[in-house]
Amino acid sequence: MVATVHFYTPNGGTHMQQLMTFISVVAGLVFSVAVALAIEELIFGKVFQLFFTPVPVRVQAERRR
Repeated sequence: MVATVHFYTPNGGTHMQQLMTFISVVAGLVFSVAVALAIEELIFGKVFQLFFTPVPVRVQAERRR
Protein backbone atom coordinates (compact mmCIF):
# COMPACT_ATOMS: atom_id res chain seq x y z
CA MET A 1 0.00 0.00 0.00
CA VAL A 2 1.48 3.32 -1.08
CA ALA A 3 0.54 6.48 0.74
CA THR A 4 0.33 9.65 -1.31
CA VAL A 5 0.87 12.94 0.40
CA HIS A 6 -0.84 16.06 -0.89
CA PHE A 7 0.50 19.36 0.32
CA TYR A 8 -2.46 21.66 0.60
CA THR A 9 -2.04 25.34 1.29
CA PRO A 10 -4.20 27.02 3.94
CA ASN A 11 -6.68 28.24 1.30
CA GLY A 12 -7.18 24.72 -0.06
CA GLY A 13 -4.90 24.85 -3.13
CA THR A 14 -1.85 22.82 -3.94
CA HIS A 15 1.71 23.98 -4.46
CA MET A 16 1.30 23.40 -8.20
CA GLN A 17 -1.49 25.98 -8.27
CA GLN A 18 0.74 28.46 -6.46
CA LEU A 19 3.57 27.76 -8.90
CA MET A 20 1.32 28.29 -11.91
CA THR A 21 0.00 31.52 -10.40
CA PHE A 22 3.55 32.76 -9.79
CA ILE A 23 4.64 31.87 -13.34
CA SER A 24 1.64 33.64 -14.87
CA VAL A 25 2.26 36.78 -12.78
CA VAL A 26 5.93 36.88 -13.80
CA ALA A 27 5.02 36.29 -17.45
CA GLY A 28 2.50 39.13 -17.30
CA LEU A 29 5.09 41.50 -15.85
CA VAL A 30 7.67 40.55 -18.49
CA PHE A 31 5.10 40.99 -21.27
CA SER A 32 4.09 44.38 -19.88
CA VAL A 33 7.69 45.61 -19.83
CA ALA A 34 8.28 44.30 -23.36
CA VAL A 35 5.21 46.11 -24.72
CA ALA A 36 6.17 49.32 -22.91
CA LEU A 37 9.68 49.16 -24.38
CA ALA A 38 8.33 48.53 -27.89
CA ILE A 39 5.93 51.49 -27.64
CA GLU A 40 8.73 53.69 -26.31
CA GLU A 41 10.88 52.67 -29.28
CA LEU A 42 8.11 53.58 -31.71
CA ILE A 43 7.73 57.01 -30.12
CA PHE A 44 11.33 58.00 -29.36
CA GLY A 45 13.54 55.41 -31.08
CA LYS A 46 16.68 55.99 -29.03
CA VAL A 47 17.11 53.02 -26.69
CA PHE A 48 18.04 50.35 -29.26
CA GLN A 49 20.14 52.86 -31.20
CA LEU A 50 22.12 53.50 -28.03
CA PHE A 51 22.81 49.80 -27.45
CA PHE A 52 23.37 48.64 -31.03
CA THR A 53 25.35 51.52 -32.57
CA PRO A 54 28.69 50.19 -33.80
CA VAL A 55 31.70 51.70 -32.08
CA PRO A 56 34.25 53.09 -34.54
CA VAL A 57 37.64 51.38 -34.33
CA ARG A 58 40.85 53.12 -35.31
CA VAL A 59 42.88 51.21 -37.84
CA GLN A 60 46.49 52.19 -38.36
CA ALA A 61 47.81 52.00 -41.88
CA GLU A 62 50.72 49.63 -42.47
CA ARG A 63 54.01 51.11 -43.55
CA ARG A 64 55.23 49.72 -46.85
CA ARG A 65 58.92 49.42 -47.59
